[in-house]
Amino acid sequence: MLTLLKESGLFPVDASLKEVGTPLITFGFQVPYPPRLPEKSLVLIMDSVTEELACKITANVPEIKGVIKRKGLPSKSIGIRDTDSTPHTYELLSGCDMRCDIVASTFGELCIYKNQSTIHIEFNNTKIKKIEALYINGELDNAVVVDGFCGPGTLGLLCALGGAKKVILNDAWLPAVQNVILNIKANSKMLGVKIEFELTRQDKLIGKEPVLMAKAGGNTEILVYHGDIRKLAGAEGECDICLIDTFPSVNPAEYVSLCRDFAKKTVII
Repeated sequence: MLTLLKESGLFPVDASLKEVGTPLITFGFQVPYPPRLPEKSLVLIMDSVTEELACKITANVPEIKGVIKRKGLPSKSIGIRDTDSTPHTYELLSGCDMRCDIVASTFGELCIYKNQSTIHIEFNNTKIKKIEALYINGELDNAVVVDGFCGPGTLGLLCALGGAKKVILNDAWLPAVQNVILNIKANSKMLGVKIEFELTRQDKLIGKEPVLMAKAGGNTEILVYHGDIRKLAGAEGECDICLIDTFPSVNPAEYVSLCRDFAKKTVII
């Protein structure tokens, strides 16, 4: 791959491999050794790349599944900070940007799919430990849980797996909501649920008034909303636990105060 980049003239002849970009394993899980890479096992995020070169990389490097062009600083999160902010996304230039993180907990595992050009990139075990603590303390048993900034649904779906009676997943960013619905379907057997309703058309990228996008029933009732968490209480009422998982650059204080009005317990992730 580095040879292709040098031959294109986009990279200098003395460029090193670390300058190519950020590789993301398409099946994300913790391993104690460098992984062996089969075909289409990496999504590559690059700062300097053209569409023509990206197509050449996916055509000639078997391990590369997709090439994404990064926009802005790596520290700037993909998605939206708030409902009145401008979306920040990367650009998929070639191939497929879908990844799957294997999320392991003390009470089971989930497969969480993410489109990495439009969804925040993270693999944070500390967050999972907070859900495990709720499970160990028996707080998830028959609980109603709101995951107000759900992203692709990791934490809320873990709550469903851990014994919650009802889980309300909400995000104002449409690509996140679409990944949530995909992840409910992908983990339906593990969760013991089945999609009962799905709204297949939604034109707004950023949701304000909560719109019910999907509903699943079975072991847990799962509702998926596209909207502003500030308006979610009007749609669903009180809950036992509200999870607040904002971007690192966002102060959660406003949302903590809000959630105390309708949640018995608020957990900052």
